[in-house]
Amino acid sequence: MEERIEEYTYEEEMKESFRDYAVSVMVGRALPDVRDGFKPVHRRVLYAMKTLGILPDTPYKKSARIVGEIIGKYHPHGDAAAYDTMVRLAQDFRLNVPLVDGHGNFGSIDGDAAAAMRYTEARLALAAMELLADLDKNVVDFRDNYDGTEREPVVLPAKFPQLLVNGSIGIAVGMRSNIPPHNFGEAVEAFLLYLNNPDAPLEELLEVMPGPDFPTGGLLTNPKEFREFYRSGEAKAVIRSKIEIESASYGKTNVVITEIPYPLAGNKAKLVADLTQLVVERKLNEVTDVRDESSKDGIRIVLEVKKGTDIPKFLTKLYSLTKVEVNESYQFLAIVDGRPVQLGLKEYFRLYLDFQKELTRRKYRYLYEKGLERKEILDGLMAAVNEIDAIIEAIRGSSSIAQMKRCLMNGETNGIQFRLKKNEKVAKGFRFTERQARAILDMKLQRLGRLEVEALQKEREQLEKELEKARKILEDDRELVKEIRKEHQKIKNAYAVPRRTLLQEMKQIRYTETKKEEDVWVSVDRLGYCRLLDGDLAEPPADAVYAYHTKDNDRLVVFTNQGNVHQVKLSAVPKTKKKEKGTTLHALAKLERGEYPVYVTVKSGLSGREFLFVTRFGLCKRTKGDQLVFSRLKMAATGLQDGDELVFVRESSENEQLVLVTKRGYMGRLRTGLFPVQTRPAKGVQSLALKADDEIEQAFLWVEGKKSEISVNGITISASDIPEVRRGSTGKRVG
Repeated sequence: MEERIEEYTYEEEMKESFRDYAVSVMVGRALPDVRDGFKPVHRRVLYAMKTLGILPDTPYKKSARIVGEIIGKYHPHGDAAAYDTMVRLAQDFRLNVPLVDGHGNFGSIDGDAAAAMRYTEARLALAAMELLADLDKNVVDFRDNYDGTEREPVVLPAKFPQLLVNGSIGIAVGMRSNIPPHNFGEAVEAFLLYLNNPDAPLEELLEVMPGPDFPTGGLLTNPKEFREFYRSGEAKAVIRSKIEIESASYGKTNVVITEIPYPLAGNKAKLVADLTQLVVERKLNEVTDVRDESSKDGIRIVLEVKKGTDIPKFLTKLYSLTKVEVNESYQFLAIVDGRPVQLGLKEYFRLYLDFQKELTRRKYRYLYEKGLERKEILDGLMAAVNEIDAIIEAIRGSSSIAQMKRCLMNGETNGIQFRLKKNEKVAKGFRFTERQARAILDMKLQRLGRLEVEALQKEREQLEKELEKARKILEDDRELVKEIRKEHQKIKNAYAVPRRTLLQEMKQIRYTETKKEEDVWVSVDRLGYCRLLDGDLAEPPADAVYAYHTKDNDRLVVFTNQGNVHQVKLSAVPKTKKKEKGTTLHALAKLERGEYPVYVTVKSGLSGREFLFVTRFGLCKRTKGDQLVFSRLKMAATGLQDGDELVFVRESSENEQLVLVTKRGYMGRLRTGLFPVQTRPAKGVQSLALKADDEIEQAFLWVEGKKSEISVNGITISASDIPEVRRGSTGKRVG
């Protein structure tokens, strides 16, 4: 065999492999098919239940048995994926039209998980049959399952726009699909409008289906803006809870949440917990109590509000600070011909109509072919009734079934004993087809009765009508569309329900809290514990390394060894008493592993000042405090070389001197004016010239005339005795 070596670069192989993986995730797991609106796992759950015969009119079957069927035959993944999908298909707070009828604990809108699969039971819901009907009529293609032992449908023959009605959510590699659910009656009616006039403007379709309809109800407060979803396939929805205002005792008011935003479906308990936490943190200080009085009759979350509260202002605050109002982004992304496509409403209806035409054609082609076969049999049976005496005598006189069939099909009478010559003569004229001959031989004698013969005649007449109908549908596109319209109208009448979600244009008002500023002390001790104290105190705690008297709307500014500067809102620092320990800076500033504070100040102390930075490698610079004023909670305060870190930061002025001491005992005094004022990203200039294995160990600022001492290698030295040097000098060594 000739040796063949193909060379690939690592880059090419990675690119190709990742592309293949991304496509397999999109098509095989993450995104819905535009035709039936399902991902493979949903399709397999429903098909497995149908093959098990767990229909709406049959008893429930254990979920564990169903899951075993799903993963054993169709879905080669964990049982949790199959069971979670089945549970979701049964939850009426997630789907407008549940497709599984669950019996037992199938989870709740609060967020309670479903019971284990060994405890619950399920069967197909009635609406699911509209997605599984006609599978036996060759309406869709089938393919081998994962091990080639079973067959499964490539797509389900959906008889309603399931992708619109129940929506879908899926995250693929580098893309996301999030399609909101819509009202069943409105979605089908909009499709029928498109069916009647494919050139109808989008606005006309949106008069029938003006927006999404969530199972949890609520209000869509930006329906005009959301219309962009139906044009381009992408838009933001602002979904608000439904709220009722009730009078309570002692002049109080109850703000009652009766419906929650759809993104919180299955998360109501967390909403209640978050509301309670905000009350505890005094961010909703108008509320005296939070109660969840929800029951089987519906949601009822009660916020008891203080007497005299401005309710409209409080509601604005509630919408801004809590998930009572939610912003959700939606993308109309689905698989079309094996690739992801972002769709508008009209494009979706065009693809859905093409699918419905294909289903209907294949169904009636199948019925037409089967009808012709049945007509052939009926013609044979009716002809046989007229010649029944000759047929019976031929059968009685034959020695084998093969001989009987040859007589019926070809008129061969050789070897067959006839008692009457006229019957033999009739038999020689038999020219039945093989299918007719088989039906005649299988026919029971009771079919020879007069009533049975009349029944055959009626069946044939009815069959002629059905064949004519099928022929028209297959040959005339207008008849095809008429049939699709009739089917969808029938389904709409069966499943349409009133709209749950109100569409009401409302302006989004962001709440901004205005409160009186208060004086506070903020201090940090040598162990890194931060305390926020009453501003009326005469002095900060004695153990404070950093202490600032400021306003409570200020921010703590933390410079770290990694060259970052973090901000902490003082409103986020718990207020403590003087002798209490406080909270660690590490937790407040969310410092990373290996990161620690080098200097701490407050934001109000940055503007109009200069700050001196010193790194372990001896690089120094001055930076204007205005460059360190920012709104984010974290940013880089200085550039650093690889392996370098910040060791010293202080507010400085040109009349100060920087005292530096290295690990090997070299020291020097440099005027701060020697260091240029640089921007934040700059790394600074060299101060002392360091040996290969040396680094800055100590740094502090000294003002001439001020007494200051330093300990180096066990020797105490006055700052005034340290020699003043220029940049680039090695300094004087001690010890």
